[in-house]
Amino acid sequence: MASLLTDARTHRYGFSRAVRPAVPGWQSQLRCLEDGPRRFTELRGPLRRVTPKVLTQSLRGLERDGLVSRTVHNAPELRVEYALTPLGRSMLEPLAAACAWAAEHWDELLDAREAYKSP
Repeated sequence: MASLLTDARTHRYGFSRAVRPAVPGWQSQLRCLEDGPRRFTELRGPLRRVTPKVLTQSLRGLERDGLVSRTVHNAPELRVEYALTPLGRSMLEPLAAACAWAAEHWDELLDAREAYKSP
């Protein structure tokens, strides 16, 4: 029964949506959290091209997808930390493999883009 449900979900949402969260820049955000929890302001440094509004929306999306957890600490001052969940951590290896593949085939990808003639 679980397999049937999984097949139905995969069909409904599609494989690409399952492996690509609907969040801009999600790969960079996961990589920024791989060494441990970070505060929002600590994420802003390496992700400086992302506006605070978009970063907040992205982190909420990753939290919704179960890839990131959000913890609010009240003492001594209010602060929020984001961390990878076990599910999010499990994405790091495939993400590294995809990055290695892209680096290995970068010239081919650029050649294909240059040769492409839009319809």
